[in-house]
Amino acid sequence: SAYVARESPATDLMVNVVAPVRLLQHVVDRGAHPYVVMAGAATQRDDSLGTDAAITFYETGKSTLELYLAQFMREGSIDFTSLRLSNVYGPSPAPNVDGRGFMNRAAASALAGRGLIQFGDGACLRDFVHLHDVQAAFAAALSAQHRGCACYNVGSGRGTTIGDALVAVASAAARITGRRVPIEQAPWPDTADRKSTRLNSSHG
Repeated sequence: SAYVARESPATDLMVNVVAPVRLLQHVVDRGAHPYVVMAGAATQRDDSLGTDAAITFYETGKSTLELYLAQFMREGSIDFTSLRLSNVYGPSPAPNVDGRGFMNRAAASALAGRGLIQFGDGACLRDFVHLHDVQAAFAAALSAQHRGCACYNVGSGRGTTIGDALVAVASAAARITGRRVPIEQAPWPDTADRKSTRLNSSHG
């Protein structure tokens, strides 16, 4: 996650760039021409600017790996598809790991009878996409076996404010548990991700 990457950029570089490149080089050196499907981050690129616009170490690592894959492809070693994921939610064995999974964490807290915390005015947009849709995107990418390279944004294409998302979670939890779920406002933490995200899923 971005929070873990910030704590140790060198470790993030090893995990998200060096290890995959070493594995890929090992396979290519043995004469294989693999087809690679990469899980990227939607925020690793700002398509409205037409340039890479990564703003965290995590996103920088994802952008760097995609550049390496593109170079392997240009040299005729691989074909690949990059799926740039937005804010994924859905069933998870560890919804609270590493600060990830905003919707999952909010739902778990509300169902457990704890209140929800909204940082700032709640106006930041997120593009929430269900895990099942992400699974379908990976299955489609594996089936397609693109020649060359292809990059796709995987999201809903809709922007939902954090405030509205918390209200929806609180309302759903109240219907299930019969308990009101309070939403409290708090200042933004210094390390929080305040950018808004809404994908155009019609292209990468």
